[in-house]
Amino acid sequence: SLVIVVGAPCPLQALTRSQAVAYFTGRLRTLPGGEPAQPLDLPLDHPARERFYKLLTGLGLAQMNSYWSRLAFSGQMQPPQVVAGEAELVRLLRASPRALGYLPRPPDDERLRTLLVVKPEA
Repeated sequence: SLVIVVGAPCPLQALTRSQAVAYFTGRLRTLPGGEPAQPLDLPLDHPARERFYKLLTGLGLAQMNSYWSRLAFSGQMQPPQVVAGEAELVRLLRASPRALGYLPRPPDDERLRTLLVVKPEA
């Protein structure tokens, strides 16, 4: 399983699976206070990225890339910001109360909060 995490100052206190899908597919773009959400993505070659989208949406990387290409081309929205790796993801989560991302394991950092454990649907 993987975890969706935010920095401690993020206004999100809980996250349902459907809300997580909406944030990481661009259908939900604001946080509870109205601020724009900033979803973050691990690099394409990171092993957790494909697993995350497969578990969360049921779609593989090629399908997600096609989805985002269509939306970006039409000018509707941009995909989540891709970071260099887990260390940068953690740094950005700590720095921005608007950021949310995913990691292959729960963080051992008190400045981060786990909102949702993403595992196969029963």
